[in-house]
Amino acid sequence: MIRSGWHYLHFTDKTTFSGIDRVRNNTIYSALKVDDNTPLKQSTITIPLKVSNESIASSNLTQEISFTDKISGQNITLKISDENLNKLQSKFSSNDFSKDENGHLVLKGEAGDFVSGWFGDIAYQRGYLKADYNQDGFLNENERKETLSNYGSDVRYCIRKKDSNVVKITAKGVYSYEKGSTTKSNNSIENELNNTIQKDANMDGVLKLSELESRKQTLAAVKEDVINSSTLDLPSPEELIEYLKKEKENQDKAEQILENNELEKALQQDYLAVNTVDISKLSKNQKEALKSQELRQNDDMLDLASSIKDNIKTNLSIDKRV
Repeated sequence: MIRSGWHYLHFTDKTTFSGIDRVRNNTIYSALKVDDNTPLKQSTITIPLKVSNESIASSNLTQEISFTDKISGQNITLKISDENLNKLQSKFSSNDFSKDENGHLVLKGEAGDFVSGWFGDIAYQRGYLKADYNQDGFLNENERKETLSNYGSDVRYCIRKKDSNVVKITAKGVYSYEKGSTTKSNNSIENELNNTIQKDANMDGVLKLSELESRKQTLAAVKEDVINSSTLDLPSPEELIEYLKKEKENQDKAEQILENNELEKALQQDYLAVNTVDISKLSKNQKEALKSQELRQNDDMLDLASSIKDNIKTNLSIDKRV
C-alpha cells in the first residue's frame, strides 16, 4: 500500500501487468553513427574534452585505451575494465588494436568505431559534455539531472476508485533520452562508457530495456511511475455528501418548477407539441412563458453538461497514462 497525494494506491496479487515483456525488447540508447546527416560538427567542439576525474575514478578501471572521437576529431584517452577490454578483443579483429609511443592501447577499425559510437551517444546524445558545466570531468547531482539519461516504460493504468486498487497496468512503449534522473546516470563519461559497454551484451551498439535492467526492476520502476504520476483528485466523504445534497436540492427545484408552470407541464407531456404550436395565436403571457422555457432549456443543457463532468468522479475506474 503506497500513499499518493492524499490517497492510497494498492498493488495487490490481482494487479495484472500487460505488455511488459514486449516493451522490454524496445531500444533505449543507440551508439552515435556519424554520417552526413549528423547534426553535430567538429567545428562546434573547440576545447579538449574532459571525460574523467581522478578524484572519482573507479578502482576496477585499469586498462587505458585511446580512440578518435568522430564528432570533435580529438583523440580520447580513458580507462576501461579488464572485463570490457576482453569483450572488445573477443569481438573485434586483433588488427583493430595497437599501441602508441606512450604505451596506450589504440583502438581503430570496427573496434574504434564501436567505442567511439558509444562515447558519442553518452557525450552528445545523452548530453554529458553539455551537463558538465565546469568541464572538470565530474558530474555532481545537479549536473547529472541535466543529462538526457532518464528512461522507462510508457504505461497506462486502471484504478478501482472504491478501494484505490490498481487493477491493471499496460505497457504501451518506452521513453528515453529525457532529463530528470540521477539514478540512471553516472558521474563521468568514463564511468558511463564502461557501464554501457558492459550492458551491451551482444555488442551491437544498441541497448534495449532488457539489457539495462531485470524484469523485476522494470516492474518496480513501473509501479513507482504509477505512484509518481498519480494526480487523482477524488472527493472526500464530506465533499461527496455535500455534492449529493446539492444534487437533491437541484432536483427538488426542478420538480417544483414543473409543478407550478402549466405550459412546462404541457410541453413535458407532449414534447412534439413544441414544434406544432401556432405562436401567433398565443397570448403575450404565453409567448413570454414559452420564451422563458426555451432559455431555461438552454440553461438546463449547460447544467447537465456540468453534472456529467462532475459525475465522472464517481465512476468505478479510471484510466491514466504515465
